[in-house]
Amino acid sequence: MPGETVLENLLVAAEAHDRTGLFGDMLLLPWARRERRRARERALDVLEQVGLADRARVAAGTLPLPAQRRVEIARALSLDPTLLLLDESASGLSRQETADLAAVLARIVDERRLSVILVEHDVDFVLSLADHLYVLDFGRIIASGAPAAVVRDPAVVAAYLGAEQGRSSVA
Repeated sequence: MPGETVLENLLVAAEAHDRTGLFGDMLLLPWARRERRRARERALDVLEQVGLADRARVAAGTLPLPAQRRVEIARALSLDPTLLLLDESASGLSRQETADLAAVLARIVDERRLSVILVEHDVDFVLSLADHLYVLDFGRIIASGAPAAVVRDPAVVAAYLGAEQGRSSVA
């Protein structure tokens, strides 16, 4: 939600997950206020984890693309998932921005003990995060296994990395 603050983006997600209900919200019952306060604290903790605590009051739409991607991830994390699905989260980012995002994600995954399903075309980004890869070509799995082995698989090289140049052809 680009017109809302970064914090409000997380709180909207948290509200979808809370148990206060319409009645508790309308009457501002003590337990509903406590739940709101806890949601705010959790949201601020998540913003700290993704490196955006200092931008909590900034409109999300005014942030540069790398920070907007972190807001999207933080919004998902505010629901305290055990599985995180990321689709092209590095798309449009520079190499340095992608490396920064990978470092944040790796730390969060480790701290929260999350499982991640990552759909991504940036090979270096994938390799910096993945423990196990499944490579699809036109909807069919052409390779599966440890990242180091998968990137050497002839079918993967031919489909994604360039049969002649191998991994060095990845931009």
